Amino acid sequence: MAARRLVVSLVLALAPLTAASEARADGPGADWLWGGGFHAGVPTGDFDEAVDEGWGAAGHLVVLPHERPFGLRLEASALVYGSRSFTVPVPGTGGYVGDTIRTDSWFGNMLAGPELRARHGVVRPYLHVLAGLGYFATSSERSAYYETVPLEGTTNLDDTTFAWAAGGGVEIALGSAVSVDLGARYLANGTVDYMTESSITGAAEALVPRRGEAHVVTFTVGISFGR
Repeated sequence: MAARRLVVSLVLALAPLTAASEARADGPGADWLWGGGFHAGVPTGDFDEAVDEGWGAAGHLVVLPHERPFGLRLEASALVYGSRSFTVPVPGTGGYVGDTIRTDSWFGNMLAGPELRARHGVVRPYLHVLAGLGYFATSSERSAYYETVPLEGTTNLDDTTFAWAAGGGVEIALGSAVSVDLGARYLANGTVDYMTESSITGAAEALVPRRGEAHVVTFTVGISFGR
């Protein structure tokens, strides 16, 4: 499914960051914090009129000078905000056997920026301002009556835009280097072409994109490593 593929893509995007955290010996005097978790988004403004709440995954890496409260945060996230399915008859079956066409609309963000955080204590709050890119895509796949196969030309629409976010959260220590991470932020994606569920009518030639800004309030619940 498209949702599974976007989560796999997110993991692959974060793999170099995780590898970097393993190589902290190359940067003595720097502390590395990394983690990820469940990601949910509530649309606001015009985007709220077009789409429903979404879900996905997010991951982060924070690099800080040793014992200092200021650092650099790198973050990647992906969120599915719309899905729709249609059944089409298989030729030669008289309409008694059908394949399912599923279309998913989602967006991902790659962001970076400064972060201020508490370095000690059981409860450690943090704040950050981030900027980067937002990528929006709508893709389809066919679930055949005998197997699941991707459709040819699976990406119906994609577009890229500038994005920024401001927010923060709190880490609650579970041990010396493991914490529960609770975060929230306002995420502003610039003007972009995107699909909504009402854009999808069952015929590829009838797909009608919507253009506008795509702002959401996101909430993340996950795990962080390091301190």
